[in-house]
Amino acid sequence: MSHPARDLVDRLQNSQPPNKQLGQHFLINEGVLDSIIASAQLQKEDHILEIGPGPGVLTQRLMESGATVSAVEIDAVICDHLRKEFPTLNLTHQDALIHDWPREINAIVANIPYQISSPLIEKMTHYEHIKRAVIMVQEEFAHRLNQTTYSDHCSLGMVARLDWKIELAQKVPPHFFSPQPKVQSRIVLLSRIPRPEHWRLIRELIQHTYAQRRKKIRNTLRKSGGRFLSLGPWKHEWNSLIQSFENKWMDARPEELGFDDWCDFATKIIQHYHRCIDI
Repeated sequence: MSHPARDLVDRLQNSQPPNKQLGQHFLINEGVLDSIIASAQLQKEDHILEIGPGPGVLTQRLMESGATVSAVEIDAVICDHLRKEFPTLNLTHQDALIHDWPREINAIVANIPYQISSPLIEKMTHYEHIKRAVIMVQEEFAHRLNQTTYSDHCSLGMVARLDWKIELAQKVPPHFFSPQPKVQSRIVLLSRIPRPEHWRLIRELIQHTYAQRRKKIRNTLRKSGGRFLSLGPWKHEWNSLIQSFENKWMDARPEELGFDDWCDFATKIIQHYHRCIDI
């Protein structure tokens, strides 16, 4: 039998108060839960991972969908609560950032702890069998992830777009949670896309230059010695290569480049490398 979200939250909070250090703000609005499930477009053959299930308000609906559900929860008291409420749930008591997720997982649906949003997306990206995700994040984080405006340009969003189509869905106000967070929240949809050519170089160029985002790209790359490159035949020739490379973006700062600019920039570096070795 289904339980109202408020009842599940109250049952958990009778055992222990929410842990602020773990970012525990529990969703109590039934309409938002409906929106998350609708956005997930669950099929019975899906194997869903829920991260930080808390009192189980979303867990309950995921299990009712008929899909296979696995959950990872770091809080021991919450794990006890979940085992009592959902005895058939495949639950792991572990830090989701450390835990090795099941290889059968093909989607993530979760109201994630906001303080782990960035490393969680990074980890999710490297599990290539995960094809989509519906997650709740902080509103500001959602806009940086989506690159909504020029001021939202950042390494996180640029790198994420190499692997994901990112869409912003419903905004969720603080009073839809217990306890209420101090920020607005947003449902974000991520769908896996094919990686562009030179994916690794693009990714490393973005991350390396944004680490010194106030500097011109030319200065950052010329002083790097190619140390940030993990792969590629150009690594050992990097200094001479970049010294002879001219491109309109070399005198820009990283936030001035859009996603397509980074892809083009990496392609031009590769083309310049091949011209150099043919001389």
